[in-house]
Amino acid sequence: MRVRNWVVGALFAMLAGAMPAAAQPFLFGESNLFGQPLAPNRLIVNGTIELADFDRGSYGNLPCCGFDHFAENDNYVVGELFFGQEFLGSYNNFFVFELPSRLATILATSLTLRVYSFVVDTPAGSTYRLYDVATPVATLLAGGAGPALEPIYNDLGSGTTYGARGYTNADGGAAVFREIVLNAAAIADFNAAIAQIGDEPAYFAIGGTLTAAEAVVPAPASLAVFGMGLAGLLLARRRRAA
Repeated sequence: MRVRNWVVGALFAMLAGAMPAAAQPFLFGESNLFGQPLAPNRLIVNGTIELADFDRGSYGNLPCCGFDHFAENDNYVVGELFFGQEFLGSYNNFFVFELPSRLATILATSLTLRVYSFVVDTPAGSTYRLYDVATPVATLLAGGAGPALEPIYNDLGSGTTYGARGYTNADGGAAVFREIVLNAAAIADFNAAIAQIGDEPAYFAIGGTLTAAEAVVPAPASLAVFGMGLAGLLLARRRRAA
């Protein structure tokens, strides 16, 4: 059974929401909120067919630990995190959709990604960009740690652009979903993935990265709350290592 690291997610979301401003913006999305399952992110095909995400997550580039992805943690933070002036790391995220056999006879003409973001900490505004994913899905979902993951991290934030959306702090909140219309390149790749439907499952993956409008340093009063979230994140890392 897949373990959802919702305790760490809740702490992370709470500390992020308490921070009035981050040195760089980030979006924090999770598939469980305080242990309660949320409606899944969805890919909407031709305006009527909805596909729930098969998996989701983040790859981090952390000064303390290098590149990593915890396969058991399907929170999908994206952006750059700071603790005061200290840079903690940057994250790119991803979504994977399994393509059922019923799609084999259709041709997609429109795609929309409906994604949930619990915390949006981007007071100056930011742009969330989506890209194609060249990494094989099995490799993407396996996770791990170390320099071998650098190409995957880079892959999620580069390549063929699928779409983009501007975010402000008003875009966050409980049970808030935002839609991103995907472009012709995404539709072409999705139709190519549909053509692969057969005896083995077929998948369509989307990577994401976040860029800032400008940098703002957080107020000191928020740092104690941020430390609580860091402690939870480190505890999860140690448990995984054990």
